[in-house]
Amino acid sequence: MRYRLDERRLLPTQLPPLSESMESEFASLVAKIDEVIEQFDVGIVAVEEADTVAHAVRVVEKIAVRKAWRL
Repeated sequence: MRYRLDERRLLPTQLPPLSESMESEFASLVAKIDEVIEQFDVGIVAVEEADTVAHAVRVVEKIAVRKAWRL
């Protein structure tokens, strides 16, 4: 026999209203999170650019080696 949750017997969850200080704290946290995300984005872009340069250098090195072998 399966037990089923009787949703009609459950009272809806009532959350207390947020105080102004709580709302201010949430806004502050959101701002801090946005700053951290932006810092991560800057680092990620720098790594991607460095990876692109390293890849280009490897391609040029391979071309130089192939040309040297032809000589």
